[in-house]
Amino acid sequence: YLFKDERDYPALLAWFKSFRYTPAREAFHRVAEQLGDFGYAYAWCGYDPMHEIMVKTMGVETFVLEWMDHRERVMDLYEALLDKHREMFRIVAAGPAEFITYGGNIQPSIVSPTQFETYYLPVYQEFGEQLHARDKRLGAHTDDATRNLSGLMTRCPWDVMEAFAVAPDGDMTLREAGAAWPGRVIS
Repeated sequence: YLFKDERDYPALLAWFKSFRYTPAREAFHRVAEQLGDFGYAYAWCGYDPMHEIMVKTMGVETFVLEWMDHRERVMDLYEALLDKHREMFRIVAAGPAEFITYGGNIQPSIVSPTQFETYYLPVYQEFGEQLHARDKRLGAHTDDATRNLSGLMTRCPWDVMEAFAVAPDGDMTLREAGAAWPGRVIS
């Protein structure tokens, strides 16, 4: 992981603030054309800001310790990434992809309902609102136990919940998921 100890905060913050997103319309159209009738081109937009920090930058164990000891500094990283993700939201919403996946891999054993509602849900709602305004669809990777967050997930603007972990790998059956999230594609 890039993060080793608290001395890394200034460099990570500067790095996150330096991120630049640029449209890749030509590449998208090229891939879509190559796939033809044998596939479907869509946009994958990575993790939401909190999961980007937790899963890719620090690792779960270090993240939990940093969250307890240096929450303000973690939040500085979160806010910087959120600002940059908002740039990405505008570009993707204006782009050619009709289906977009963003976020996921939420582990209710690590992310509490309060944390999900505070740091994840508003980000998904903001992006989903922009996509839905342009008649685009949003999906998320839901491959963990979901029951503990299922009520909050009803408020997510996800049209598709892909890689859904069906019981016994997850903690909900497909029937329960369909009842909890009517009108969504669950794959």
